[in-house]
Amino acid sequence: MIEYRTLNPATGQLVRRYEAAGEKAVERALRGSWQAFQDYKTWSFEQRAEKLTAAAELLEDRASRLGTLMAEEMGKPLAEGRAEAEKCAWACRYFAQHGPSYLTPEERPSDAGRSLVRYDPLGPVLAIMPW
Repeated sequence: MIEYRTLNPATGQLVRRYEAAGEKAVERALRGSWQAFQDYKTWSFEQRAEKLTAAAELLEDRASRLGTLMAEEMGKPLAEGRAEAEKCAWACRYFAQHGPSYLTPEERPSDAGRSLVRYDPLGPVLAIMPW
């Protein structure tokens, strides 16, 4: 079994152990994300905005707890961790408000009867975000 450990950088103490996901678990997660995407891609802008707003509310409600977790896992000062959670909440609200205008098809001049740039959902995205 492969295990990952999170150590508090200030104390060196173990915060938590994580078991690495095996190939079958990764495949299940990928299949599940694809299946969820089949539903999500049909959502209206309003439905998407509701989910982003709900995510913002969770981030705001949990900002202190998330700040503490960031301090324990990477040594980030508490105030900065809380501010990071609040910044992520702000981004969720921003895209809930402005997303539709960013995703609206754009007409383009051409020799064709009609040309446009469309922003279609392509599928799940895996992002490994550095701290």
